[in-house]
Amino acid sequence: MQRFGFSDRADLIVEADLFPPASANDGQKFDVILFNPPWIPGDAATILDQAVYDSDQRILRRFLTEAQHHLNQNGEVYLMLSNLGMLLGLFEEQDLQQMFRDGSLEAVQVHETLSKAKQEEKTPPKQKKKQKPGDEI
Repeated sequence: MQRFGFSDRADLIVEADLFPPASANDGQKFDVILFNPPWIPGDAATILDQAVYDSDQRILRRFLTEAQHHLNQNGEVYLMLSNLGMLLGLFEEQDLQQMFRDGSLEAVQVHETLSKAKQEEKTPPKQKKKQKPGDEI
């Protein structure tokens, strides 16, 4: 935080494993929790791979199970998750829905985004203007 100049903007910094222990933040609960988990089921070969691979979706399952204990009564969880694992057939949408149910959470809205390549596929190619004899190039 100091290195990037944010230490004066943080009320509490706690090193924790997924969620801080209640004693670290006086049992404070939150209105919003944002989580961008590793999104491909599989084993991580390196520390860097841990940002992408999550064997048996252990981290995602744990997050969805424990999140409710860290939310205020009307709190919300925002989950940023790639569907690449589903596209590769590594898990199915109903698996994710079951994880939400196991955590007593409800998926209220799904916002899908398209990759740049998919956006370009949906954009019609630009039409070239037909040139007439005498038009300058």
